[in-house]
Amino acid sequence: MDVELTADREAGTVAIRAEARVTARTGVEMEAMTAASVAALTMYDMAKALQRDIVIERVALVAKTGGRSGSLPAPPPAAHEAVVVTCSNRSAAGERDDASGPALVAALRDAGFDVAPDAIVTPDDAGQIEALLSGLADSGYRLIVTTGGTGLSPTDVTPAATRRVIDREAPGLAEMMRAAGMTSTPMAALSRGVVGSRGRTLIANLPGSPRGAAESLAALLPVLRHAIEQLAGGDH
Repeated sequence: MDVELTADREAGTVAIRAEARVTARTGVEMEAMTAASVAALTMYDMAKALQRDIVIERVALVAKTGGRSGSLPAPPPAAHEAVVVTCSNRSAAGERDDASGPALVAALRDAGFDVAPDAIVTPDDAGQIEALLSGLADSGYRLIVTTGGTGLSPTDVTPAATRRVIDREAPGLAEMMRAAGMTSTPMAALSRGVVGSRGRTLIANLPGSPRGAAESLAALLPVLRHAIEQLAGGDH
C-alpha cells in the first residue's frame, strides 16, 4: 500500500492518491479507496482547528489492472485542452464504428480548440464513465465532451455518471442543446444530457447520433470558449 499527497497552494487543495497491490483474490480497489478516505479524514482532523470550511470532495477509482473484472486504464495526461469521450457498449466491443466521436473531434478542431486527436471509447458502465471523467478532469483537461448514453434506455447512464463527477450544473447550456435539437426532431426532448463543471473543467453530454451530436455542439460553440475562460477565473 502506498499513499501520496500532493498540495496545490494556489488552488488551496490537496490531492490524495492511494495505490494497493495484492496477490489474494479480492477487489483491491476497495482497500485503496479506504486508504484515501482515511488519509482525507486524518487531514481534516489535523487541520480543522485552523480552518472550519474544509471539504472532502470525492473518492473515485482512477485505474485498476488485473482481477476477474479486467483492467480499467488510467486516463491519458492532459496534453490538450479538450477531449471527446464516446459512451457506447457496441463501439467499445468493436461491434460498431464510432462515428460521433471523430466527428466531434474534427468540429472542435475546426472551431479552434486544441483537442486530443482520437476520441476515447468506453462502455455504457456508470462506474467506468465516472472514473474516466473524473480522471480526465483531474489530469488537466479544460473541456470534456461526451457522446452517447443520454436517452431513456436502461443502458443510458452517462448523465447519472456525470452528475456524480461534477461540482456544479450549468442547466442553461443543456437546455440550449435540447432546444437546438428540437428544431430538427421532437425526439431531442428525450435527451437527458447534462452540462456542468468539475473544478476548472467543463463537461458536456451530447447525444450519440452523429447528427444530434453535431447540432448540440454547434449550439454550444458560441459560448463554449467564454465558459471555459470563466471556469479558469476569467472576467464575465
